[in-house]
Amino acid sequence: MPATRTPTSGVEAAAGSLRALAARRGLLLGTAVDDAALQHEPDYRQVLAQQFDLVEPENVMKWDTIHPAPNRYDFRAGDRLVAFARAHHMAVRGHRLAAAGQNPAWLEHGHFTRNEAIAILRDHIHMVVGHYRGQIAQWDVVNEALDDAGLKGATTRSPA
Repeated sequence: MPATRTPTSGVEAAAGSLRALAARRGLLLGTAVDDAALQHEPDYRQVLAQQFDLVEPENVMKWDTIHPAPNRYDFRAGDRLVAFARAHHMAVRGHRLAAAGQNPAWLEHGHFTRNEAIAILRDHIHMVVGHYRGQIAQWDVVNEALDDAGLKGATTRSPA
C-alpha cells in the first residue's frame, strides 16, 4: 500500500533496492511482518531493513495478542516490531484496533450490554493507541468488519 514518503534521518537503502526505487517516486514501500521470522531469521531481518521502509504487523497488534485478558495487555511483540522499525528508519502502520476476527475468547464469548461493549472498545483503542503514541504513522482502525457471511462482527449469528 503506497503512502507518502516521510523524511528519514538521511539513511538511505542501497541504490538498487526496492526501498530506494520507491523513494525516488516519493513513496514508502511496505510489507507485513511475521514476528517469529523477525525474531529468529537474520536473512528475513536483513531483507526487511534493506528493501522496505514501512512495516505492518501481521498479528502482534491484533486484539487476541495485544489484549488477551480483560485487564491485561501484552505489548512485547508489538514493541519489538516498533523497535526494529525505528532502528532501520522505517514507518509502522498499526494493524488493527478492531475487526471481526482474531478477538480473544473473553471478548467473543462475553455477555456485554451495548454500553459495556462500547466502553470495552473505547478503552482498548485508548490503551493501544496511547501506548504507541508518536511511534505509529497510521492505523487500521476497523478491518474486516464483516464476517465471511457478510454479517456485522464475528459474534453475529444467523437465526437458528
